[in-house]
Amino acid sequence: MSRKKLIKSEVLKIFKTTKETLRHYENLGLIQPEIDENNYRYYDHDDLRKLRQIFYLREIEIPLDRIKELNSEQVSQEEYLNILDYHFKNLYEKVEKQKGNLKKTRKLISLLRKDSSNRIFTVQMMKERSFLTLKTPQTEEPLDSKSYYDLFADLIEKEIYTERSFLMIYPYADLLKPSQINGVQCLEIGNARKKQIGFVDNFPEGKYLSIFYLYRDDEKNDLISLYYEIEKYLKANQLQRVGSNVIEMEHPELSIIYNGNTNIYELQFQIADEVKN
Repeated sequence: MSRKKLIKSEVLKIFKTTKETLRHYENLGLIQPEIDENNYRYYDHDDLRKLRQIFYLREIEIPLDRIKELNSEQVSQEEYLNILDYHFKNLYEKVEKQKGNLKKTRKLISLLRKDSSNRIFTVQMMKERSFLTLKTPQTEEPLDSKSYYDLFADLIEKEIYTERSFLMIYPYADLLKPSQINGVQCLEIGNARKKQIGFVDNFPEGKYLSIFYLYRDDEKNDLISLYYEIEKYLKANQLQRVGSNVIEMEHPELSIIYNGNTNIYELQFQIADEVKN
């Protein structure tokens, strides 16, 4: 007599999963396949449907204990909606972050494929952003790591400070005097924090020019050539700069193949289409 249910090896193939995963789900009571006298598992349509549900819920990062709770059928539709809403927001934030990483990685690939003297220019739409000034003491010697941490301990405790990105804001014209750039170190802050904390500058929603470039500590005059290359790009594309300040971001996480004297930076400033007379 031919069997009408799937065995474990077939289930593993169609779900591209592991026997350890199936065993774990079974031990948690999430699935209950038929077990014969030889300890073989058999899975019918209801088992496969249940597995599809579990894999989906895991993919949107709902933990197994919560899935088990949902599986008990003691959760109301409203509770389930709240769970989905919570995980939707978390996923949305991660997707947006990954979109940023995707753009950054694409630019890095383009930069590495070009001659090191070249820069990557990209026009993109950006949301409104606000920045908090970090007041660092003016000393001859740079602060050691612990002193730097202690200086911003309050912001760290409030989960405002992040070491993920180093930001500076300075006048665009300072690119012409690279040894005297008058910049301030900043942190980007969200709208929820904006009302609680003073912010140094506001960059409105709009079209921005982003420039990825290599910077070497011993070749500061490269910033002068960068200035003129930007001006050339703006003229060629009939664009004009809006505002006097620029945002500069250090990307050490992208500079892994370079020595400590070479880094990748990104410059951003708002632009608009040139008004033709």
